[in-house]
Amino acid sequence: MDPSIMGKPTYALRKALAKARLKVNGIDLWKINEGIHVVAINTISG
Repeated sequence: MDPSIMGKPTYALRKALAKARLKVNGIDLWKINEGIHVVAINTISG
């Protein structure tokens, strides 16, 4: 996998949301697992 996209959960998240027929703005609360919080924060902050 290309290192520029490794560890970014956004790709899996988009696929899971599409499969569930949901959209990001339809989710009121997101829980971030403690083990991957650094990856999530880095992804959010760009």
